[in-house]
Amino acid sequence: MKRNSLLQIVKNSLIYFFLSLIALILLSPMLLMLLRSFMTSDQIYLEELLFPVFLNKQSYIEALNPVFLKFIGNTFYVLIFNIIGVPLSAGMCAFAFSVLKWKGQSFVFACVMATLLLPSVVTQIPLFAQYYAIGWINTYLPLIVPGFLGGGAVNIFLTRQFMKGIPREVIEASEVDGASKLRIFFMIVMPLCKTIIVYIAVMTFFGVWNDFMGPLLYLQDENKYTLAVGVYYTMIEGATSFNYTANVKMAVGVVLFIPPLILFSVFQKLIMQGVATSGLKV
Repeated sequence: MKRNSLLQIVKNSLIYFFLSLIALILLSPMLLMLLRSFMTSDQIYLEELLFPVFLNKQSYIEALNPVFLKFIGNTFYVLIFNIIGVPLSAGMCAFAFSVLKWKGQSFVFACVMATLLLPSVVTQIPLFAQYYAIGWINTYLPLIVPGFLGGGAVNIFLTRQFMKGIPREVIEASEVDGASKLRIFFMIVMPLCKTIIVYIAVMTFFGVWNDFMGPLLYLQDENKYTLAVGVYYTMIEGATSFNYTANVKMAVGVVLFIPPLILFSVFQKLIMQGVATSGLKV
């Protein structure tokens, strides 16, 4: 008995050791970025120097300049609308495909799922031409309005699968009590779908926060740039990129990494539950 316990301890120790080693290897670029963000502009080019001699905060002061803060504000402006619109519209579509019953429901749902076969690059030119024709170019509307028009086929599918797991008796009891479809959706179905709604909201945050192609296509005014495009033009590609030293660019990378890290850490459990339970019932 003791021998088996000892073998189990050794086995678990080896598993955790190798898992920790793999995690360290995967996190090494981010750790290197963090360490070099605290170096001075002279220290960062010394290959033999791995750790900063002292914690240099000047790189973060230079990184958080008014231009960069403007990009953050623009990004959060787009984020707020998408975090509200995508889960809400995806929930409404999923409600129509799972709770309501109407003629042609299966065919329409199949058409929605068929859109997953289209690569996003195929729709870029038609969408750009459409937005140009209605005067939406150089505005935030192409980055906001689509979030209120379904929320994406994947989100509709996940929410629909989750809603199909809600007992039908709960909805029927509400209908007997005289509740309208809209009230059933907001007061009963959506609260029961909190897990998948949080998952979609968090994934939407990641998507908008890291979105590069959308703002690159539709935004032309530098004052309207979101983070991904703004950082690219000011610190990587543009003429002003030479004004930023490598340690400042590393500090910008750390700042960009912090909000998604905090969000994932806070909602990690709900995210895992949303992935695990969204496909239990077909």
